[in-house]
This record gives sequence, structure tokens and C-alpha cells, in this order.
Amino acid sequence: MIILGNELKKISKEKKLSQKEVAKETSTRLDFKLNDILLFEGESNQNYDLLEDLKTYCDNNQFEKAFQVMSYLSKKAMLTTYEKKRLHYYQGFLYLYYKKDVQKAQYYLNLSLAINKDALLFDFLDCQILNILGYSFFVSDELNQAKRYYEKSLANVEQLADIELLDIEAISKIYYNSAKFYSDSKNFKQAILLCDKGIALSKESNQLNALYRFYYEKAFNLAKIKENKEAENHFFIAMGLVKLLGNELVSEVIKENLKKFQLELRYND
Repeated sequence: MIILGNELKKISKEKKLSQKEVAKETSTRLDFKLNDILLFEGESNQNYDLLEDLKTYCDNNQFEKAFQVMSYLSKKAMLTTYEKKRLHYYQGFLYLYYKKDVQKAQYYLNLSLAINKDALLFDFLDCQILNILGYSFFVSDELNQAKRYYEKSLANVEQLADIELLDIEAISKIYYNSAKFYSDSKNFKQAILLCDKGIALSKESNQLNALYRFYYEKAFNLAKIKENKEAENHFFIAMGLVKLLGNELVSEVIKENLKKFQLELRYND
């Protein structure tokens, strides 16, 4: 998905065209649907900036700040359906992960899911909503419902077109969260399969933060099914990545798991 705001303004000034004319030209040249390009003007620009702040705070687990921004945005009139959809998504996210209120989280996530439009951006957000709804049912011990939502989110991601234009980090989270669910459900082979997809995606997009998580999660699941040599290989790669990133906390977790599974930190040819 492409979001164009200031860039369209800049081009429209240079070509002396309206932003809508530039968007139409861009969509034709790059073979996008026009409704897959968002225009942000005036108040909508401010809303977009605040929603981006909200995303950043949520991504960095700064939930108190995120909740403050969310509360402020909740009192404003959203000018686009996507802004409403995105706000409800973050309301659901924060009530689930910050306030631990599953009922409210599901209420807002379903509100967001109900806002539909034939556009890639809407479809992609739906994938994230379904994935988080899966987690909300998992923490409520409704495992069959959780599985249904996780499966639906994964199936929808596989059907998305132009995946390279989307937020790759968000796609990685869908694969990672789903892998964690299947691991906790003792379906270790399915967890490994999803880790492989996440590894391929993270390599392609050079996302080291996502990559070490998938290597670690795959190693854990391989150890669970007694594939010890492959588990050691993946723990070894995960350790290298976390050392490169300076993440000592995860480094200690890997050491604890090696001890727990009676494995060595080595790569087996």
C-alpha cells in the first residue's frame, strides 16, 4: 500500500496540477487502483500524523503515551473512513495489551472490522485485526475461536496483492504471533512452517529485528520435536543476530533454552 501526502503536494506544485490529478496519473503509471492511494489534506494531515505517532508508541510498547494520543483522537471528528477504521484498531489494540480488557478490545476491533472498502489498505488492516482478535480469544482460553481467527488472518495475508508495498514489519508480526499461537497449542510443525515464511520475508526486506525472533522461535519449536541439530543451528544464528543488535536480554533467554534442552551453541554442518 502507498500513502502519499507531502509528496503529492510537492509534485502537484511542480506540475501545476491538483493532488487528485497527480494521484490519478500516479495510479495509472504504477498500475494501482485510485482508491489505494490516500490523499491527506488539512485536518486529515493532522489526523494522519497523530495516527502515525500512535502506531510508533504502540510498536515501542509506550502504551501510556499511546493511550493519551488515542483518547485525544477519539474526541475528534475523523474525516475519512480509513482514519476511523485505524483508530478503532488501535483502541482495540490498547484495551487488549495495555488495559487487559478483552471485552472492550473485541468491541473496538469488531467496529474496525465492520468498516469495509475495496482497497488494499483496508484489506491489510483487516488481516492485522483478525490476528489480534485471535490473540484476544487465546488469552480468554477460547482456543477454537482463536484458531479460527489466526487461520483467517493468515489466509487473507496470502491473498493480498502487491505485498511488497505493505508494512512488512506488520506482516512479520502476523506470522510471528501466529507461530507463537501454534507453538503454545503444541502444533510445533505448523509453528516452524510459519517461522520459515517469516524468515524468508525478513531476509527479503533486511529486517534483522524480525529475523532473530523467527530464528529463535523456530529453534524453540525444533527443540520441542527433538530435531536437535537443526535447533542448535537456529539458536546459533539467533544468537549471532541478537549479539549484532546488542540485545543482551534475548541472548540470556537463548542461553537458558540451550541449557533447558541440553543443547550446545554451535552450528552443525
